[in-house]
Amino acid sequence: MRRYLLYYLSAVFLFCIFLFGGILWMNHADQQNEIPYDKEITLYTTIPQEQANLLVSSYQRLYHVKVNLTSLTEDELLNKMQTLQTESYADVILTSSTVFRKAAKAGLSEQLQREEFDSVPKQLKNADDKWVGVWYDPFVIGLNRDFMVKLSPVPRRWADIAQPHDMRVVMTDFLSADAAAHFLFTFIEKNGQTASYEWLKRVHPNIVSYAKYLYMPSRMIGMGDADVAVTLQSEAIRYIHNGFPIAIVYPREGSPYCLTACAVLKNSQEQESAKRFRRWLLSEEAQLILQEQSFFFIPTDPT
Repeated sequence: MRRYLLYYLSAVFLFCIFLFGGILWMNHADQQNEIPYDKEITLYTTIPQEQANLLVSSYQRLYHVKVNLTSLTEDELLNKMQTLQTESYADVILTSSTVFRKAAKAGLSEQLQREEFDSVPKQLKNADDKWVGVWYDPFVIGLNRDFMVKLSPVPRRWADIAQPHDMRVVMTDFLSADAAAHFLFTFIEKNGQTASYEWLKRVHPNIVSYAKYLYMPSRMIGMGDADVAVTLQSEAIRYIHNGFPIAIVYPREGSPYCLTACAVLKNSQEQESAKRFRRWLLSEEAQLILQEQSFFFIPTDPT
């Protein structure tokens, strides 16, 4: 028994040595693979977590700048901006243009750094260059292709999907997503309250679902559960990219769109690094990184 006990203890001893050595080697390898960051900035954002993580991790890997990411709701960000006038917690803000407009109305825009962006159309940036749009996503009319070939004429205007045709329409519930609410408010701003509510009243009998999520209208027409969708272009393109039979129609009278914008804070301690990050968000490289993960937006910089 003593002889076997000695073999057993020897085996345990060797196992512990290998285990300890493996841990030391893994820690050493992790230290070797750590990115040596040259600079560090802090980003406040309201864009979806998946998109934010993708952009931050890519920028850190490509340019060796650490980006401390803080994800917030729009209301949380507006509250944060109350204190950003005197405190330098953040360097860059990436959020919906509506948040910057609300901040300006509340007198909170003075802390934003001004910089010219001549290549970006004026309707996609602040008039005083305090913030600039980096990409936008219009609402479109999505059609199931099998349904479209049987339909004559094809809907070309928003009013066409409110006609008493035999069509099943789907749109996102206005209370379920900020983008859907933005569609309604912009539609009312452009067409007037009376005409907009009349359109909603006429389209309602054709509605088969007020979806809870922004992707559901495109998914439903792609699956054949609906014929026509009021949907974001990015969601429609994502399903087309995955092989779903969807066609996109851009309404002739124009369309509401969601604009994602970026600003650098005036009291940022890392002004140049923050501005370089903002310029990168406007670049083709950033757009290609998003598209590789099926986020299809329209860049604001036409170049």
